Amino acid sequence: MNRRLNKVLVIPGTTIVRGWPDEVLLEASILKQPTVLCCREVAPISIVDLETRAGMVSNMWLAAVCETLAAVFDCQM
Repeated sequence: MNRRLNKVLVIPGTTIVRGWPDEVLLEASILKQPTVLCCREVAPISIVDLETRAGMVSNMWLAAVCETLAAVFDCQM
């Protein structure tokens, strides 16, 4: 549905690491400094609002995001 609506789901990030269970750490190799994604704040945005791609992440890191999202939204993977 997101492709039809030209939207993507985004997870906001912050450099303030709180250690909350809904955070996923993104190492500094992708961004300039360690960043955590706040998986409780997933939101759709329009593709035209995106400016540049910051980089690509590994499958291992993506699996960690999926596991955290499943826990936050109480759904099975």
